[in-house]
Amino acid sequence: MKALFTAGGTIAHDTGSQVSGGIFTITSPPSTKVKAGGNFVYSQSVSVTFVGGNAPGMVPGSVQGSGVIMATATKVFEIPSKAVMLDGDAGILNGTGQPSGGGSPVPIQIPCHCVASQTNVTGV
Repeated sequence: MKALFTAGGTIAHDTGSQVSGGIFTITSPPSTKVKAGGNFVYSQSVSVTFVGGNAPGMVPGSVQGSGVIMATATKVFEIPSKAVMLDGDAGILNGTGQPSGGGSPVPIQIPCHCVASQTNVTGV
């Protein structure tokens, strides 16, 4: 059982990611019908943007990207028909970084995961 991911949660770098720092922003809205821990729950997926990141060999703050993290829940008490987002759901954002040696931006992957802000309501 994992906590449901709500509008109170955040996105963080995954363990082992070469990217650090920066700011993750969730751009998709949460549900307007289901709450957990005082915040609305995200279902199906969350769209995420990232700016201002650092990576080896890149100009500091130049890493940016975007992508989608998909829901992994298969069963949730009282919400059986929704695939909801859970604490730890992960994805890889596609981005770019500016090489410190100059030249054009290069592709870079930004592994990240959901960090729930509440622990009272869980799902599988």
